[in-house]
Amino acid sequence: MKKFFPKLVLAILALLCLIACSSQTKKFSAAKKAKTTDKIIRIAALKGAPTGILKLVQNDLEKLGYELSILQVNNASEANQALSEKKVDFTFAQDRLAMRAYNYETGSNLNDIQPIYNEQVAFYSQKWKTLDEIPNGTTVALPADTSEKTRALRLLAQAKLVELKDKYSYEVSTNDVTINPKNLQFKEIQKKDFEKVYQEDTLAFAYPTEAAQLKLQPQNGLVREAPLDDMFAIGIIGQEGSETPLIYDLRVALTNSEVRTYIQTKLKGRASIAFTRPHTCCF
Repeated sequence: MKKFFPKLVLAILALLCLIACSSQTKKFSAAKKAKTTDKIIRIAALKGAPTGILKLVQNDLEKLGYELSILQVNNASEANQALSEKKVDFTFAQDRLAMRAYNYETGSNLNDIQPIYNEQVAFYSQKWKTLDEIPNGTTVALPADTSEKTRALRLLAQAKLVELKDKYSYEVSTNDVTINPKNLQFKEIQKKDFEKVYQEDTLAFAYPTEAAQLKLQPQNGLVREAPLDDMFAIGIIGQEGSETPLIYDLRVALTNSEVRTYIQTKLKGRASIAFTRPHTCCF
């Protein structure tokens, strides 16, 4: 019995030591995992320019210790859904106006982190070459999307084809048209329908992506947008409401000279740099 008791004590001590070590290992693993997770930047981005720009700065972010994970999406709705489901931390798929509309419609609290580039939108016509040629009663194809429709109507007002209650408002519908000298008829379309309506006797609004399908450039537009403000700039949107080290590093990476060159060359004639104007995070 005397020989057995010391062995029992040693066995118990060894077991306790094993349990303690296991607990410490789990805590260390959890801490390491948390630290690693904090360094992962997950972004839902549109195919094309947003994804291309993110891949361009991926190495710069890696040098700062971040892992960039890109989820490609087809539209802003898919990006916002991924953000709401916490599958990503940020989106690169929409402008500030679309973000505001989404917040209003869903009660969300997304924030504008950093504008990157402005797409050059325009109204196109296959038939008419000048505004004076547009006859009375012409059908004007407007986007069905609320924020895009606002942009299109403001563009018509800029061209003096209509007058609005408030030409500076960012919440505009056809009900806000106060003067319509050519008695323009408005109809809403989806982006995919641009090619079809362009073939008709219409004045059709389009973004560069849709116009490019018909080998059209913004300079081919009958009505083109004047210099823009950041409200229409495509950029990084997130749920963070304050400047964090991660957000700061992300903003610095996405506004570097390589991104500037990418926009000026790859998107020449289709978009302009948005981060040349002062911007304070977060809107």
